[in-house]
Amino acid sequence: MAAHVHEIARTRLFLVRHGHTIWNDEDRMRGRKDVGLSERGQAQARAVGELLADYPVSCVYSGPLQRTVITAEQIAIHHRLEPITSEGFNDFDFGEWQGLLRTEIKQRWAELYAVYDSQPARFQAPGGETLAFLQERVWTEFERVRSVHTGQTVVIVSHSVTLQMLILAILGSGPEHYWHIKQGPCCLNEVEHGYRGYALVRLNDTHHIAQQ
Repeated sequence: MAAHVHEIARTRLFLVRHGHTIWNDEDRMRGRKDVGLSERGQAQARAVGELLADYPVSCVYSGPLQRTVITAEQIAIHHRLEPITSEGFNDFDFGEWQGLLRTEIKQRWAELYAVYDSQPARFQAPGGETLAFLQERVWTEFERVRSVHTGQTVVIVSHSVTLQMLILAILGSGPEHYWHIKQGPCCLNEVEHGYRGYALVRLNDTHHIAQQ
């Protein structure tokens, strides 16, 4: 029985955050707003694409917003692939906070922002989703993709909050630890799946864009 278990093929999954946007500099909540990449973000996307060019990538998945799709295209082009978009990898829905400056949000929703800042598991913006809902959404899609591509190398391009919640799920943790994971623009995370389940190999690696 043990020998059979050890025969399970190893799957490699690269998780990539999209590149820099102008709204990053403005400290404006992005969420589901369809913001494109800045020139810096485009350069970052090219850099992560070059970094992954020599890996045997079988498929590239992306959230549906243009900042993730453009980043995914810069990875997929090296493998003669087209990104596959999935709503499961979409950004966190910040509801009425989307498009607003963080300073404005703190002024208008001081008490709710304090909850977001200190008790993220209890947070829900007006008209938005909870981190628990997001974690279930992204985990379900991640598991589906992994099962479809067992034994292959897969790239998934998504957003900071979405990847934070996915990584926490891989580590067996939840929204209460939301602030314990960092995701820089175009960072690279690496996950392996084998007979022991998931293992986090690399986290928030940005060495490839250090000069961008």
